[in-house]
Amino acid sequence: EILSQELKNTIKKEHNYELAVDLMKKLVEGMSRSQIVHLETLINSALSTIFFDRQYSVELVITELRNTNNLQILLNEVLDDGQVIKTKLDDNGFGVKCIIGFILQVYFIIYYKQYPILFLDEAFTQLSKQYLPYLKSLINDLASKYGFTFVLVTHDRDIMELSDRTYLVDKGKVALVN
Repeated sequence: EILSQELKNTIKKEHNYELAVDLMKKLVEGMSRSQIVHLETLINSALSTIFFDRQYSVELVITELRNTNNLQILLNEVLDDGQVIKTKLDDNGFGVKCIIGFILQVYFIIYYKQYPILFLDEAFTQLSKQYLPYLKSLINDLASKYGFTFVLVTHDRDIMELSDRTYLVDKGKVALVN
């Protein structure tokens, strides 16, 4: 509970994203094995929905290092010949990272039973355009399954088309576009 409050306070502060990521890792490190498996399942489901043309899966590996738990996120990709390539998440493209980061945020809301509204500011701008229709499917599935409302803030017209409603903000005035 203290760590949860610390994470909430950190996210509210400007320019503390690295600290927020570190706190999120601490939260994951304190989870039971069944909770970790649930999170892996949620991430893997999202990856297979978005990256339909790739065979991705993640492993959340917790190791002890100098009396401290260390979380490592490994991305596995099965190639056409059956070979499995394992890489650290940090060594992959931002599109994969943004989807995994998005699912971590969703899981945080599910796990801590927070308000089901998630604000995403330019969250998917690095995702290739070919995957956007699948992102919409994932967002709709999460919204209906968990009762979420997603608010996407973006300048990207392709991402705007994912939404049910689009609002344009111009010089402080808000207008419904569709």
